[in-house]
Amino acid sequence: MEVYKYQGAGNDFVVIDGRGGNAVFTEDEIRRLCDRRFGIGADGLIIFDRSSQYDFSMKYYNSDGSSGMMCGNGGRCVISFAASRGISPRSGDGRFVFEAPDGIHSGEVLSADGRRSQVRLKMNDVHLVEPFWEGLYMNTGCPHLVLSSMSGIEKLNLAEEGPRWRYDPSFSPVGTNVNWAEIQNDVLRVRTYEKGVEGETLACGTGVIAAAIATYIRYGVNAPVFTSADDGLVKCHVRTNRDDLFVEFRPSSRAPYTDIWLTGSAEEVFTAQI
Repeated sequence: MEVYKYQGAGNDFVVIDGRGGNAVFTEDEIRRLCDRRFGIGADGLIIFDRSSQYDFSMKYYNSDGSSGMMCGNGGRCVISFAASRGISPRSGDGRFVFEAPDGIHSGEVLSADGRRSQVRLKMNDVHLVEPFWEGLYMNTGCPHLVLSSMSGIEKLNLAEEGPRWRYDPSFSPVGTNVNWAEIQNDVLRVRTYEKGVEGETLACGTGVIAAAIATYIRYGVNAPVFTSADDGLVKCHVRTNRDDLFVEFRPSSRAPYTDIWLTGSAEEVFTAQI
């Protein structure tokens, strides 16, 4: 079986073309493929497949084999994968429409340079934001708790702080991803502890969306990380551990938050056979 290694802002994935019908894996096999010492190594596994109504479908699995959630950077990578394999959007406007674990998404390749692309992905609306201790909790395709850093985000030990919130009984039995956000001049710095990976990842698409919305709720549209975008949207410049991402959404006094877009790089790293 041919497999593809992709990364989006450092969030890396094993991508498998399932259109041949043979991309069926047990949780143990997924863990083995994503293992960084005994496998290919990745934060998660994506199965690209056909769809009867849309351009394609995407199934996402965390590196521990768990499923049922959306991955924003994975969604951008799978759009890049579809375009590189010569698939054309049915709509004719250059935007792919595809099925994902949390519903229907759309997106497009803005530019491409070799194996590296800039991809814009539309995410689903955020319908509920709840306060939790000093943070804000919401579902942006998967659950996220966004916290502010009290002593400086770069000094945080996520190996210690992450599990404290990820396994808090209030989020049982599913648990939550945990994000820390800090305004640094005109950039929102974000770090994420991801459940299913059980550690800090270099980036998290659904996490930076949650962090951008939480920052808007706390500080308003005049915070220096926000600028005006098209069609009345606001844009937030987010810096992850290795790359920059951009989040756009329609400002509102309360949820739901709509017209949410995630833009950033997606890159095919290598292909291999297993």
